[in-house]
Amino acid sequence: MKKINLFLVFILIFMACNPKQEDEAQAALKLANLYNDSLKQSQKLDMRLANSAMQAFENFVALNPNDSLAPVFQFRQGRVAMNIGFFNKADILFKTCLESYPKFKLKPDVLFLRAHLQDDFINNDSLAKQLYSEFITAYPKHDYTESAKAAIAMLGKSGIEIVNEFGKK
Repeated sequence: MKKINLFLVFILIFMACNPKQEDEAQAALKLANLYNDSLKQSQKLDMRLANSAMQAFENFVALNPNDSLAPVFQFRQGRVAMNIGFFNKADILFKTCLESYPKFKLKPDVLFLRAHLQDDFINNDSLAKQLYSEFITAYPKHDYTESAKAAIAMLGKSGIEIVNEFGKK
């Protein structure tokens, strides 16, 4: 992990010393990809790495809002936020991704994760139900559709109630 962080610092210094060789947008893409790769290689949760990656993803999207990779990095930023427990931030990022990139190929995944966030972490059952229902209507044949239906059926129930229902089945 120290090697990765040292390498990232070296890249940042190199880019800072050579601002004329690369424009900001290209530098943001390289940095976002570098952090993305580092997150994939990380064996454990590293909050500094996660926060730095989120910042790199955010910078890329801000500098390149119309690039085809912008929704990808917005989605990744939301997933990182969700994984490190920044649930409200993740929800905002997912919502923004859905609104800003309506033709994003992973839109179903973003919508489902947003519903899941509302359901399991933010505990907003009414919004979770609305989002799950929107997902089911928009993507009736998606792999997550049955999970969305099951989640709606479990909304508002305690753990004991859920266990009892499974016991009856």
